[in-house]
Amino acid sequence: MPIYRTEGVILRCRDFRESSKIVECYTRDYGKVTLVAKGAKRPKSRLGGAVDLLNRIELVFYYKETREIQTLSQAEILDAFEDLRGDLRQFSIAVSLCEFLDAVEAREHPNVRLYSQLVQSLEELSGVRQPELVLYQFVWRWLSGAGFRPRFRRCMACGRQPDRGPVQFAIGRGGFFCANCRRPESTGRDLSLAALRLLLWMRDRQVSELKGIKADPDTIAEVEHLTWEFLRYHTETTRPLRSLSFLRKIGQDEKERREADVQSTDRCKADG
Repeated sequence: MPIYRTEGVILRCRDFRESSKIVECYTRDYGKVTLVAKGAKRPKSRLGGAVDLLNRIELVFYYKETREIQTLSQAEILDAFEDLRGDLRQFSIAVSLCEFLDAVEAREHPNVRLYSQLVQSLEELSGVRQPELVLYQFVWRWLSGAGFRPRFRRCMACGRQPDRGPVQFAIGRGGFFCANCRRPESTGRDLSLAALRLLLWMRDRQVSELKGIKADPDTIAEVEHLTWEFLRYHTETTRPLRSLSFLRKIGQDEKERREADVQSTDRCKADG
């Protein structure tokens, strides 16, 4: 039985029997691998702390071709991303990255570039003012690598770069019609010029360059809706990201509390 050594990021883990864990790990050299960490729940286990969600680890595992679940032998933490764990928003986005990759990648399809993008996204996440952009950029870059590269630069009809909006994005065709070439019969989504430019910028830039970006909330909302709609149309990915749903709920609760505080303040001023 061959023994493999590589590094990887823990995408998901769950308890298995009384003392073990099953982990999904996206590795640099072997793609997504499912591993059993025997005895990981025991207090003195050498594997226990290493196989937590989000950890980047160096690992050794036994591989058997006829098995879907391989056996983890050794694991050592390379980066636990502690700076992300202390911020609920950043941590939720980081977990969403892992959830997404777990949902779209099949087992044992190595992709060194994708692994590098994942690690770089996690490393840069804490320095980005709007961390959700890191997630959307990662999704669009995955789509491009999977053969679904969208056309954000030029109109599909006239070939010109748009100078006004909104444009009409045709999800099925993977591109847009400018304001002059809009098709009345098309079922495309309207997209502001600001959102189109942000999508183009994210598709073609490195994640480290997102640190200087501060986008309008309405623009980010457009990007979010198009990202998931495009993904659902071109892939079989329909499972919602639980951590992202949780983050949205927190944001909605905070918005409602702020609105309630404003209304209470206005009433107090009126009574005074």
